[in-house]
Amino acid sequence: MKKLFICLILSIVLFGCNTKGPNDVRMVKIGASISELKYIMGEPWSVEINRDTETWYFSYRSNGHNEGLHVTIKDGKVADFYSY
Repeated sequence: MKKLFICLILSIVLFGCNTKGPNDVRMVKIGASISELKYIMGEPWSVEINRDTETWYFSYRSNGHNEGLHVTIKDGKVADFYSY
């Protein structure tokens, strides 16, 4: 029971720290480097690796709702992105 409580507290702390909002998402630009993207959005919650591209998935809060950001990386730069 004690371990479950500790895991719950850690989960709240870790997931609660992701306070990226719509203003951060607006800073993402085509041609931005991976380090710039990570500085703006933090670490992605998921990465999909294809033959010549990577797709990074981020989450953020906007108007009280959870939103997502889908970023395509090619040659170490942001090639495309959209919010959903």
